[in-house]
Amino acid sequence: MHARSRCLHFVSEEEGAGPKITQGAALNGQVKVGQKVHRCQKVEEYCCRLCEGPFVYLSLVGTVAQSDSMFASLWKEYGKADARWLHSDPTIVSLEFLTVVLGSLLALILIHAIIKDKYYRHFIQITLCVCELYGGWMTFCPDWLLGCPSLNTSNWLYLWVYLVFFNGIWVVVPALLLCQSWVELRRMHELKVKFGKKLK
Repeated sequence: MHARSRCLHFVSEEEGAGPKITQGAALNGQVKVGQKVHRCQKVEEYCCRLCEGPFVYLSLVGTVAQSDSMFASLWKEYGKADARWLHSDPTIVSLEFLTVVLGSLLALILIHAIIKDKYYRHFIQITLCVCELYGGWMTFCPDWLLGCPSLNTSNWLYLWVYLVFFNGIWVVVPALLLCQSWVELRRMHELKVKFGKKLK
């Protein structure tokens, strides 16, 4: 389960709705949309500090299964679908440690880049999305290759809600953000080519 800056919401511009930036939504640059990003940092900090951060800590000092803390109860519930989260699986802990440290840092940089309209915004966004997709693949591929011994697919709730839905979010949203970056980079390239032709 991952949590990043996939909380970007595209909305039409409204006055007094919080921090926004406006950018071209079409190649001709005539249609504008705003992005509400003032809630992204709160969602990022909440998910990382209250979910993934404690999981990493509990896994480093023991296991989720051995802990009686409030945070452990969340992972014990998810562990009913994927038992690796209960017993400090090295692959899972390694990925989550990287997620909490590097992923959170990249998410905060991305939020800053969006708010301040920085030139490196799409570089960070693409990097973060690729990290998310790679992390999701490495979370499940090793278990798939072993025949899914840790995954409980016999219960529809565990399969479709815990495994497919909750983890699918971190596939769909990064994919959508990658598409957004593709469109924006293509638009900028076309504008550059068009401007270059005018100078000749």
